[in-house]
Amino acid sequence: MGLILIVEDHEDTAYVLLKMLKQWAHEGIIAGTGEAGLALLADHKPDLIIVDGMMPGMNGCEFIRLIRAAEATATTPAILYTAVGDPAFTDNAIEKGANEIWIKGAIEMDQMKKRIEHYLG
Repeated sequence: MGLILIVEDHEDTAYVLLKMLKQWAHEGIIAGTGEAGLALLADHKPDLIIVDGMMPGMNGCEFIRLIRAAEATATTPAILYTAVGDPAFTDNAIEKGANEIWIKGAIEMDQMKKRIEHYLG
C-alpha cells in the first residue's frame, strides 16, 4: 500500500483517480491546485505524485520543478497526467523532472496500475 498525492483541478478526474487507487489498495490525498499540493507536502510524505499538466496558477511542470528542488521530495516519483500531448510541453515536463507522462484518454487503467506498481515496488 502506498500513499499517492493527486494534484488535479478537475474534481471529477481527481475522484476517479482516487477511486481507482483505493481499488488497487493504495491511499490517496487530493489537492485542487499546485499551491495546495505543495502545502500538503508539508504534512505528508507521498510515495508517488500524480499531477495535472494544466491548472490555474501553477501548472504541472512548475509544480514538478519545485518538488525536485526540495530535498524532501527531490526523488519522489512524479507523473504528469495531462490532456496536452504537445511534444514541447511534455519535453518540458521531463526536463523539469517528471518521471513519465500520461496522456488523459490515451492511457488505459491496467497500464496505470502497472506503472504505479512499478514506482511503489
